[in-house]
Amino acid sequence: MRCSPIWAFLLSGVASAGTLETNEAWRISGEDDRFLFGVVSRAVADPSGNVYLLDSQLGEVTVLAPDGSFLRRIGGEGDGPGELRRPADLFLFDDADVGVVVLSPPKIVRYDASGAHVGDRSPTRDGRPLRVLNADAAAGRLVAFSIQSRFDTGQRTTSYTLGRIGEDGRAARPILEGGYTLSYEELHIDEGEHDLPVARWALAPNGAVHVAPERNAYHVVTFTADGARTQDWSRPHEARVRSDEEKAAAEATLRQMYRHERYQRATFSVEEAEPAILSLRLSDVGELWILPGSGLGAGDAFHRYDVSSVQGAEMGRLDLRLEGDPGADAVHWLSDERIVVVEALTDADRAMGGASSASDEAELRLPDIVCYDVTRTE
Repeated sequence: MRCSPIWAFLLSGVASAGTLETNEAWRISGEDDRFLFGVVSRAVADPSGNVYLLDSQLGEVTVLAPDGSFLRRIGGEGDGPGELRRPADLFLFDDADVGVVVLSPPKIVRYDASGAHVGDRSPTRDGRPLRVLNADAAAGRLVAFSIQSRFDTGQRTTSYTLGRIGEDGRAARPILEGGYTLSYEELHIDEGEHDLPVARWALAPNGAVHVAPERNAYHVVTFTADGARTQDWSRPHEARVRSDEEKAAAEATLRQMYRHERYQRATFSVEEAEPAILSLRLSDVGELWILPGSGLGAGDAFHRYDVSSVQGAEMGRLDLRLEGDPGADAVHWLSDERIVVVEALTDADRAMGGASSASDEAELRLPDIVCYDVTRTE
């Protein structure tokens, strides 16, 4: 049953504000000769505090001790057993085995804690391969956001699903699905119409899935581990209008995504405002941390999170205090008390995709990777 927006506010009373103060624990400079990184796109930590960094460019996972010292590397670029070609995401299974989502060929590669290759899972739906974009595991279940494309005369239809992937790779009935059709005759890429909620979902330890399905609505739906809808709530929001520079950056991202030669004559249009919700995160104490579009660089905060109960009751806001560029630096939460920040990731990612000009590349620096301890104060 959907809760009215008024209900969510009245239940919570006056929202309190808190801060998330950061203190640098360790830093790996992009110029550090001890390490070689390409584009670090994901970071997670195991129960012992070891940090796993996925390098999508070099096709490997670097494992660091809690103090930032090197432990080992996992994978490596290639097409053989345990090797990675175009890795896209990284997560941990319940037993702390490492899972890596690979785009080509589509599969999920599994390693044990020592880095030994355990096996692969090749997701399918209706007998056709699924391309998984990101995934997570909890309560003995693997949940993935996946896409399938079908090419017909003059058009391409892309469908997406969010749901469980079985041990045999077969996808269960999706809890969320959608898609769009792209005409090759018109060849117009619209950011709003072609939206994928790939970053707007979170998996709880009990296997429940929280997802914000629409780009321009502050709307969250919760499903049980078995796919039953249990919560459905909305809240009023004020969209943050983009600057001309931000719209240009959004278009550059779209052009990178559609950089194949078949799209060279495409036209592009982007939304005037940021998405209502950029991402969801389950805190270690079971709170739902929502990063709205208006929370990116809000006031003097790096990120401003709306904190809610999983039922949708507003519990306050948290301001992440951090020096940097909210539009370019990527924040990866290891726990409520630790983050890894990949500085200038947006620039590095575009350079890897060929979206930067020669003059831009001359100014690009190798990103620093910084770990911060986080202290929450109310």
